[in-house]
Amino acid sequence: MAFNEKGRGNLKELYESLGAIAVVDIIMEAIQKDEIKPEEISIRELWDAFTDNAPLMRTPRGALYVDTGHNFYPDVGLWGRTKREAVGTGSFEKITGALISKTMIEGYNSVDTIGQYLVTEMPGKLKKETITGTTAHVLPLEVPEGKDYEGTGFEEKYVTIKTTKWGRIIDVTEELIMMDQTGQILLKAKGIGEGCAAKKEQLIVQGCIDANSNVWMPGDSAVAIYGNASTTTAHTGDNLAASNPFGAAGLAAVEKLAHQMTDDSPETNYMLASIIGKPALFPVDLMEEAWELSSSPTHPETAERAPSYWRGKFVPYTSPWITANSSSYWYWGDFKRCFLWINVWPLQTMDAKPGHYREFEADIKSRHKVRFYGGVGARDFRFVFKST
Repeated sequence: MAFNEKGRGNLKELYESLGAIAVVDIIMEAIQKDEIKPEEISIRELWDAFTDNAPLMRTPRGALYVDTGHNFYPDVGLWGRTKREAVGTGSFEKITGALISKTMIEGYNSVDTIGQYLVTEMPGKLKKETITGTTAHVLPLEVPEGKDYEGTGFEEKYVTIKTTKWGRIIDVTEELIMMDQTGQILLKAKGIGEGCAAKKEQLIVQGCIDANSNVWMPGDSAVAIYGNASTTTAHTGDNLAASNPFGAAGLAAVEKLAHQMTDDSPETNYMLASIIGKPALFPVDLMEEAWELSSSPTHPETAERAPSYWRGKFVPYTSPWITANSSSYWYWGDFKRCFLWINVWPLQTMDAKPGHYREFEADIKSRHKVRFYGGVGARDFRFVFKST
């Protein structure tokens, strides 16, 4: 669908009457306000309007021009261009970038994810972030009248979280413009946006189930967060329930582990690790049973159908990465309290400057990049539980 078909006037005539800057502002504002959908604009129409129907294929160095209105730019070394074409090319790339950026972001936001329920997001600046904490949940002490308060006196601990940069580039070639394949360009942009969302989701979910044993790094050394993480001198609780199949009995066993969870202090202070109402992660094989136990007003596992104790006690979620890891392992806890997503760069889109080297080498008229930089890691293990 062309810009002109929406009753907005002829794009080329608008350009000639208002100038490049004004028309770019009009279109950019309309895109941002959702008054123009990316698919409502023809990429070929943009090129023709902004460059005055300039040829897509550049004339080689040394070619002669009969039209005296053209000027050869030896510093560019590609072809002669009118002033309008030089300005228009930049305008074309700006608007094309806005269309692709909007489509990428729409694709990113369209993916149904569970990661937002599992991590607390915080900004970061480093490839490896250091998160400091304390080894004990210290209780206050009684202070007699006129006496000094006692200090805590326990040493600090720290964990590290690694971050990684991810991204892709989408190229708009001369052929795509010439054949007006706007739909293909936007379809690819949407796919890249969806892919970025899927990659972030994969990193978060695999981190929360500790699929690779690399999210819990106390003292910058990676260890498994479930089971091994709780082997400290004073700590007595555990967050791994081995041979604990899902069901009412399995939920009760995990709830008891949460009640037994302590900190690292010699006084064995209980952590108040409440997991009631928190997310529980299941492979798809267990989701039907999990939904029944979490939603049914009566107990589905008893013949007399007594009122269900477990209704509303947990929120079941599933993911392909949970299912791929195991068909029987399941997880329950306050994931946001334990897991962080470090945002060095949130999702960003950007455009290459006009005249980039790929324009000559591969007939690419515009290049557009999407990227994000982040990582998932654990700051504690005491509030999440795994059952096998």
